[in-house]
Amino acid sequence: MRFYVIKIALLAICATLMACSQNKNTSSSESSINTQAALNYEDILKQVQQVTPEQMKGVTINVIDGLFGSLQLKPAGLDDTPYQINFIQAMNASDQMALLLSGRADLNVYGDISFAGIVAADVPLTIVHGMQRPAKPCGIAVRKDSPITSITQLKGKNIANTTGFSSEIIAIRAFKEYGLNFFKDANVIEMKTLADARLAFLNGRVDAWVGCHEAYNGTILDGYARSLVDGEDGRWIGQNYWGIHHNAFKDIVRLAAVLDYIKRVDQSFEWANANPEQLGEIMAKVFKTDAPPLQRYMKWSGSSYGIPVDLAMINGLQATYDLEAEIGRLPKGKSVQSYFTEAFNPYFK
Repeated sequence: MRFYVIKIALLAICATLMACSQNKNTSSSESSINTQAALNYEDILKQVQQVTPEQMKGVTINVIDGLFGSLQLKPAGLDDTPYQINFIQAMNASDQMALLLSGRADLNVYGDISFAGIVAADVPLTIVHGMQRPAKPCGIAVRKDSPITSITQLKGKNIANTTGFSSEIIAIRAFKEYGLNFFKDANVIEMKTLADARLAFLNGRVDAWVGCHEAYNGTILDGYARSLVDGEDGRWIGQNYWGIHHNAFKDIVRLAAVLDYIKRVDQSFEWANANPEQLGEIMAKVFKTDAPPLQRYMKWSGSSYGIPVDLAMINGLQATYDLEAEIGRLPKGKSVQSYFTEAFNPYFK
């Protein structure tokens, strides 16, 4: 999704994922226990549909790292909400988890890896809607003059990787396609930041780079690298998920405001997809960086749009969770299905 290009702290959720997997004594049967509360979503939706804009006045919703929404809403003419929006900054994964566990946040948007960590931690959240974003901006790149032309040639090579990014999922699956194990058949070097990975790649300290976002794709678009494989062809679902904390379901008016906010962001994609250069300029001012690279990236990466919850979405996230569990980051045997509901699909049509 475009706004994920430089999302604050890029959701360094890997720390949370590692914390969730530290209890090595948890059995498969124990880890499969689901603490999700049983909610009557159909009845809740009926109540939400009775709420008027006038009733929402004076209501404040708390959204974690919601800056992207505000950037798109205003130029799209959708920022005239009857309620107030409090954007909470979570500087790291621990801060985000603390906000969620305390119930101080009503809403957040998650990537597949970050929400897999939420499932592992049994945070009381429900996914009510999704977003489809382009799959091609994440993958594995080699330098432009590299003799490497296939995944099999990466066996034994040094590869820069940043744990917690969807590009890692792509790399694992790409290696599997050729009967290889990403972590065993290559020398995977973990990098703290995308900047560190980029520097190591350009200086020749690694043979390939598993990456995402503007820093990675900018290197390709600038002609310093070429993509060996990306997230297309089923290697990555490329989806985000709107997760609402269960505390918000206790207040129907506040829940109505939360759902209205999601719908407005959905509608704002029509403007964002049609005006990537203008959005890039707005983002550059906010993040105090050069506009041209962002504008080029967003124009190149493709469109994003809202999508309903369905079985394909649930299965896609389950596959991501199972893969994270397989490599030892999360406890095995957990199902993600109870974290989703299709009940609100009619609301977003």
